[in-house]
Parts: sequence; structure tokens; C-alpha cells
Amino acid sequence: MKLFAALLSLPFAASIGGQPLMGGYSPVSVSDARTTAAAAFAMDSFPTLPDNLLASLPFASFDIVAASQQVVAGINYRLEIEMKDAEGVCVNHAAITVYDRFGTQTVTSFENGPCRVDVALKPRIEYK
Repeated sequence: MKLFAALLSLPFAASIGGQPLMGGYSPVSVSDARTTAAAAFAMDSFPTLPDNLLASLPFASFDIVAASQQVVAGINYRLEIEMKDAEGVCVNHAAITVYDRFGTQTVTSFENGPCRVDVALKPRIEYK
């Protein structure tokens, strides 16, 4: 019985120690190949996203400023992306979730917002 109670408390103990819960989002490197592939897919999809009021927004590059992933029946990538114009000036901050089901990607959510000035710049990824 004590073993059963200890096993039940493991996910809670992990969250108390600062570790993510099983099944939740975990931080991932913004330079990881899978993360950058998900971000590139998100930016390719950006102009065609339903209800995207900024679909025609011109941008030349983007920076991934934060990324996390969640393992499900595939992987959810939650990305924060700064979209830049040709001069490198931020024109949009997009919070986008990409679902990768074993190589088939879809954007499941997105939100556009103001550029953030408190984020340290990451290496720029040229867009087309």
C-alpha cells in the first residue's frame, strides 16, 4: 500500500521540484532541428491560416525566441516566433502550436501579438 501511495505522488513531486509533469510541455532548444523544422512549417503556413488578420504581412526572416514540446500521439511544438522585416526589425510576435504526427504537420493554434523587447535575440533564420 505504501508503494502505491508513493507512486501516485511521483507526478506531484516532480512538479514541486520544478520538473514538468508527465504529458505536459517541456522546454526544448530553439536550435533543435525538429523545432526549427516546425517553425519553418509554421511560417510557410502563416499566410494561409484561417482568420489570420496578418496573413499578408511581409516578413524576411524569423527568430524562435521560445520553444517547448509535448509528446502525444505525435509531438506538439509550442513556439514563440518573432517575425522580422528585411532590415531585421520585428513586425509581429506569433505564438504558434504545430502538431507533428509522425511527419505530417498542422498548425493547431496561433496568436499574433506585439513584438517583445525583453527577449534576447536568437540567430536569425532566413525565410525564402
